[in-house]
Amino acid sequence: MLGGIGKVGLDLDYYDRKGRPAAYRLEGQGGLAQALARAGDSDFFIGARYAFIGTTSTFERERVLDVPKRDLDVRIGRLSLIVDYDSRDNFFTPSKGTYAEAEFAVANEGLGGNVDFRSFFVRAFHYIPVGDFVIGLRGDYRTSSDTTPFFAKPFVQLRGIPALRYQDNQAAVVETEVRWNVTRRWAVLGFVGAGKAYGGRADWSEAETAVAKGVGLRYLIARQLGLYTGVDFAWGPEDRAFYIQVGGAWY
Repeated sequence: MLGGIGKVGLDLDYYDRKGRPAAYRLEGQGGLAQALARAGDSDFFIGARYAFIGTTSTFERERVLDVPKRDLDVRIGRLSLIVDYDSRDNFFTPSKGTYAEAEFAVANEGLGGNVDFRSFFVRAFHYIPVGDFVIGLRGDYRTSSDTTPFFAKPFVQLRGIPALRYQDNQAAVVETEVRWNVTRRWAVLGFVGAGKAYGGRADWSEAETAVAKGVGLRYLIARQLGLYTGVDFAWGPEDRAFYIQVGGAWY
């Protein structure tokens, strides 16, 4: 089981149909509770997650035409059914095995919110050891209904691409990462990925394919835990980014 409460304030950009950014401030507070149980002696886990958050969005411009006014002050009460599969050898920085999760979620007034929408999310990570190398494969797919608040819609999540830059009713991402364990403590890696956001503003064939790539350096900071830490440098279609990583980059 896990749970927590918190408060967040984020300065973000919302991108319209023509890719033009509009700066806004998202402030929210809420909590989360989750319970998972292993299915017998298998690597499967089944459980539920409840999340509540109250948000206020304030745009620098007075009006952004394709953002509904109802989305500026939102309460989300959401209940999710979760199915996990986890055969990884390490939670922090895996070298072999598979992790997969499917989540179906419902948000409505009966759960404490003031919006009603549905969402589905499935993701999978697979790690293959080959000598001193580890090959990682990642894929995820997200979809949500038309009534989902603008800031909660699926988006392409890749290193090198700003959060929420490519966003729509559906989003699909594939990525691969190769880690070379140069010594017992030091490793270098390279990664490349691509994603699309589509389904509302554009169909699959019309939506832009966003590609990002980069390199990274890792140090095994806690040998008993198998925990690596380090940095990544990534390049996307429009931007470059620097990341400090603790554990794996995929979660």
